[in-house]
Amino acid sequence: MIVAVLSACVCLAVQPVVGGDGTPGRTDYRKQLEELRAKAAGPVAWDALMEARELLLKAGEAVMGERGRGIPWAALVDEQADPGERGLAQRGLEEVRKAAIGEVIARVAQAGNVGRPMPADVALVESDLCDLWTLRACCWVNRVDMLQAAEEGRWDAWVDRAAENFAMAKVYSTDTEMVGYLAGVVVCQVTLEDIERVLGRGTVPEAALARLASLLDSSLPLPRPGAAVQGARLMSLASIHATYTRDDPPGMASRQEAVAKTEEFYAGAGRVVGLGFAERRKDAFRFAEFESALDTKRHRVLAVTMPNLPGAIEKMDEVEVEAAGVEVMVALERYRLKHGAYPETLAPLSPAFLRSVPRDPFTGAEMLYRGPKGGPHAGGRAWVVYSAGYDQKDDGGREDTEDPTRAITGRGMAGRAGGLDFIVNPAPKKGE
Repeated sequence: MIVAVLSACVCLAVQPVVGGDGTPGRTDYRKQLEELRAKAAGPVAWDALMEARELLLKAGEAVMGERGRGIPWAALVDEQADPGERGLAQRGLEEVRKAAIGEVIARVAQAGNVGRPMPADVALVESDLCDLWTLRACCWVNRVDMLQAAEEGRWDAWVDRAAENFAMAKVYSTDTEMVGYLAGVVVCQVTLEDIERVLGRGTVPEAALARLASLLDSSLPLPRPGAAVQGARLMSLASIHATYTRDDPPGMASRQEAVAKTEEFYAGAGRVVGLGFAERRKDAFRFAEFESALDTKRHRVLAVTMPNLPGAIEKMDEVEVEAAGVEVMVALERYRLKHGAYPETLAPLSPAFLRSVPRDPFTGAEMLYRGPKGGPHAGGRAWVVYSAGYDQKDDGGREDTEDPTRAITGRGMAGRAGGLDFIVNPAPKKGE
């Protein structure tokens, strides 16, 4: 599921604007966006993405006729999916495998940035980000291959497919569209969750664990969305200058005031997205306070185009916690294979299996752990790796079974007795 954090995608022509000193000028936002995109290094993924898209569409046409894009690829890994949808997805998977889509996915993963071309006309933003549908489908195909490889004990293939998904996520971390950046974050998250499930079975051999540890170290964490925030800023400014063609619209702030308010928002937003949770709490900029104080009638354009950055930040926090937790899980499995049992603390893991214990993004202290002694723990787990979460307190590995992410967001916690933690390792299923 891709988080809906995209600011309005509208086509905007470059218009005469007021310069930064208040004098008439002309800012070419298309050129600025091109320059922002050009900063991303390495080969571009676009041609390979479009090739993969064509293979996926052809597979859809072979299975579903005219509804080529309607294949429910997510049903491949959704245990609750409708059997009919899963059958369609399996048939589509057979088609794209015959077309060697794996080779195309590998080329996407080898790129350095998205390389989404600028539109041919003067529009700033393409409303159809077709590559994101392709990215999701490629991720789901790879996830199936990962899970099958784990079932069959093909551990090199398991790590290879995880590496490709992490690489695709990193490609999209350079995107100037916030929705693109978030799509990459979600690819990273679901891949981590698949790894967690396999690690929880205790069947991964040492060689694969060592490769996975190296992969995690080189691939994570993902960069913060600096390019996406700047891309949103350019779109907001272009929206203002497309709206204020000559005279200031009645009832709205002047063009100069609208620009100043927009720059104020993105100055604060650009700063806080680069900070960890504890540092963000100390920063003077608050999204909620800015939004509540914003006169949405006078600053109508900013109100419409302002992206949901708090939602994006919550997703980034969650993925960073999971990445830290998976790193600990890998080290715990390696320790168990060598010593025959899990440790009671994380101290024995370093330096043999970890350079140092990963930090909890919410507290800056080490990730939390409760060993086998005193178990079973929440959900029947033999041990738990967890984050203190939003309240920054160790609540003993207590989780919300209905919505574990409440420990990340803090929503719905008012008046609740006791706090919550975010547990990374999954609870065992019945029979495991």
